[in-house]
Amino acid sequence: MIYSMTGFSNIKRQNRLCSWNWELKSLNAKGLDLRCRLPKGFEHLEVKIKEILSSVFQRGNISVGLNLTWLKSQGCYHVNKSALTQILKFLGPIEKELNNKARSSASDLLRLPGVLEVLDTHISDVEQKKLDEIFLKDLHEAISNLKTMREREGGHLYIILVKQLSRIKNLINDAERLLKKEPQLLKKRFEESINKVLKLDSELPKERIIQEIALLAAKADIREELDRLKSHHKEALNLLESEGSVGRKLDFLCQELNREVNTLCAKSSFIEMIKLGVEMKVFVEQFREQIQNIE
Repeated sequence: MIYSMTGFSNIKRQNRLCSWNWELKSLNAKGLDLRCRLPKGFEHLEVKIKEILSSVFQRGNISVGLNLTWLKSQGCYHVNKSALTQILKFLGPIEKELNNKARSSASDLLRLPGVLEVLDTHISDVEQKKLDEIFLKDLHEAISNLKTMREREGGHLYIILVKQLSRIKNLINDAERLLKKEPQLLKKRFEESINKVLKLDSELPKERIIQEIALLAAKADIREELDRLKSHHKEALNLLESEGSVGRKLDFLCQELNREVNTLCAKSSFIEMIKLGVEMKVFVEQFREQIQNIE
């Protein structure tokens, strides 16, 4: 079971005091990055929210927002007399200097920033505690929905990743079949090269020729690389079937797959094998791009 790091969840609720909605968004990230946006008066919930999220998710850039609207506002308006006094102190001289015949009205003054203030809605400690419990209960539901969506997206990714691994395995099999033909091809190439050398130097010791052939054959042997590619392929399949966070492990395996393919291409002296290696690199890179979405 694998999980995607992308997802969205939204829950709306209402009671006699207010209406609210939780909005959760999850994007790709190297680790777990949590961000909270809470209404005034509920900032104290941030620690608990992050604690809950950390117990459910291991990776992802997750933003959590709580939007709150009071249905019966208990707020009231308040005139900031200090600000109003300062404004009135400068208003007369300014109007005189501008020769302003139309005097400023009370409504004009109230519209000035800082003069008219709206006091926040006040709720009792009991109501505050009750809302905290309700909000956190709804948060659990929103998180469950987000996890379900990430699981569903992970299922789609699983199908894609298995297909890509199957293509890589087919190319490994093709490379193994081609490897069986290499001894004959190498022998023919070595014989041609030796004949050219003997024409230049007929006194070259036979033992030296054998040593050079053995050295070239050892350098061109890619059996170890193919064995490691098969091992990494098998481990990748096992990780896709396992539980928990596997994205980082798969990313590491991709680096190892890519390293072995590079070595295979560097050691091979036949264009057919190099073409297989290049094609393998393409699928490994596609696989790596997809697992960046996995938790």
